[in-house]
Amino acid sequence: MNRKSISLEQLSDIYGFRIIVNSIDDCYRIIGIVHQKWNAIPGRFKDYISTPKINDYQSIHTTILGPDNNRIELQIRTSSMNDLAERGVAAHRNYKDKSIENERQNYPWLDDLLEMLEQGESSQDFFESTKLELFQDQVFCFTPKGRIIALPIGATPIDFAFEVHTDVGMKCIGCRVNGLNAPLYAELDNGDEIEIITDDKSLPPMAWEKIALTGKAKIAIRRINKEKIKNQYSELGKQILDKLLKSSTDAKKIPNMKDFCKKFGLKSAADLYSKIGRGEITPESIRKAFLKMKIIKANEDPNSAFDPTINAVSIPVRGFDKNIPFKFADNSRVVPGDKIFGVIDGEEGITIYSKQSKNLVKYSENAASFIDLTWDIENNLTERYIARVMIDCKNEVGALAKITRAIGLSNANIENLKLVSRSRDFYKLDIDIGVFHLSHLNLVISSIRKIAVVHRVVRIME
Repeated sequence: MNRKSISLEQLSDIYGFRIIVNSIDDCYRIIGIVHQKWNAIPGRFKDYISTPKINDYQSIHTTILGPDNNRIELQIRTSSMNDLAERGVAAHRNYKDKSIENERQNYPWLDDLLEMLEQGESSQDFFESTKLELFQDQVFCFTPKGRIIALPIGATPIDFAFEVHTDVGMKCIGCRVNGLNAPLYAELDNGDEIEIITDDKSLPPMAWEKIALTGKAKIAIRRINKEKIKNQYSELGKQILDKLLKSSTDAKKIPNMKDFCKKFGLKSAADLYSKIGRGEITPESIRKAFLKMKIIKANEDPNSAFDPTINAVSIPVRGFDKNIPFKFADNSRVVPGDKIFGVIDGEEGITIYSKQSKNLVKYSENAASFIDLTWDIENNLTERYIARVMIDCKNEVGALAKITRAIGLSNANIENLKLVSRSRDFYKLDIDIGVFHLSHLNLVISSIRKIAVVHRVVRIME
């Protein structure tokens, strides 16, 4: 009563009775007799026989207005239903004529539970991902072929896709709800028919974990993204090692990879690549291992400070190759053609900075984590990058229109515009412009400078 903040008079089921019968037909006969003799309380009738709960619980619940207007809750079920409600899935061990395979077919939620546990999640993660489902009512939706899928209230088409099959969830790219295109974050209602659109080449993005509601979907999304991130780091590490090998020696490969891995206490090349990609093994330590295995010349000084301008590893950025975990530093505003450095971070992959960035100072004590990056501009001509320019212009009618027209005629796009200050004679503007590369940006800046009302144009890097 305290938890629900209700009074004694508001309690709906002070009295409760459980009626155990021999068959499902008897359950429905009993409920018919009860409702003929006593008035039912609206909203208190639940038929869990025709639509069992997700753990296969079955019973008919009703609340009636009994003698002296007392509210009485009734639960009507068969003896086997009662056994399941009392003892759970262990109750089925009493029925020797059922095989284990039949039990698993009768209780698909048990397969879901086993599948989630097999994903290797910790017990705490598993509990956090599934605890909400224990306390939620359900919605019942349908596949186009009429299969009923039970989900917790608030579930989305993403949850539906994974409930149909994990492979369907993994390949999901869209959905139709009742024949109409719908967003994957939409909440499902009772009776919805859901058609999942799939693509064999697709994988669920990390952001879906926040949208999904069921533990099955959350754990599957988390697992595939962990694998994807691991593969990204391995690919990055392999490229770093290959570039270091080519820049230090004439060899095309390490003569004995097994022995080389042992230098770092590792058993496989995959583990080595992953640790290099995460920055746990630096280019400097790799060069020392090259020296010990006589892969590089003995007269090279392995103890010299790592100079990124001399010992740099150059990796094409290739428009953010999906196999390499690159990201831009916050507010870096670099565009293809800018001179850039990457900093290896075990959590984020490679973070890209301009070589002029003041933020590189904080990494100066760990210079071995620097990677010199180059742009593959020829293969990256369709993606726009955001650059910011500051413009001082005269405060007169039409000035802003002339500036925006010049930007448009230069095939650039205005992504954001901010009026920084305004005086009687001048405006100061910050404009974020979408451009393809540095030469394109320089063309835009040159076009703006030619406008008579413009006093000054300056690019802002940070």
